[in-house]
Amino acid sequence: VDLDNFKVFNDSYGFARGDEAILLVAHLVQHAVAIHDGRDAFVGHIGGDDFAILTTPTAVDVICQTLISSFDQAIGQLYHPDDLQRGFLSGLDRHGMLRRFGLLSVSIGVVTTERRSFDSPNELARVAAEMKHYAKTQLGSSYAVNRRMTPPRSAATTRLSSTTKTWSC
Repeated sequence: VDLDNFKVFNDSYGFARGDEAILLVAHLVQHAVAIHDGRDAFVGHIGGDDFAILTTPTAVDVICQTLISSFDQAIGQLYHPDDLQRGFLSGLDRHGMLRRFGLLSVSIGVVTTERRSFDSPNELARVAAEMKHYAKTQLGSSYAVNRRMTPPRSAATTRLSSTTKTWSC
């Protein structure tokens, strides 16, 4: 779970408001997990604006949808009304160019072991990062689920096609 446009939000509103955004996400992640898979799930704060959730495959979609919906409803409270109405913040990008950035949204990359196994935690983390990157290409808050199957061992270098699922609001 990652916040989109967090740097410009932090630059515009300051670190204290940025911390409020991170705490809001932490609360919403914990709440979504608690109501949909509290007994079997784990929530961790990786650092900065990144969180990890370990849950059952059957709870993934409802947790992601609940988190996205509650985040999109709550995040407006951290913005000045003028910025909220305008729908963007102006700030410098990574190249020092002034541009417009959308309001905070949340992107979630999901990896399951339903159809695939992983040889190492690093491989799992790499695929999760791919899914998060894909979710970030969508407008607004979204999630992407890895649906690729484990390649047969004899053809480990052959990649099977992937299908991702996103949900946006």
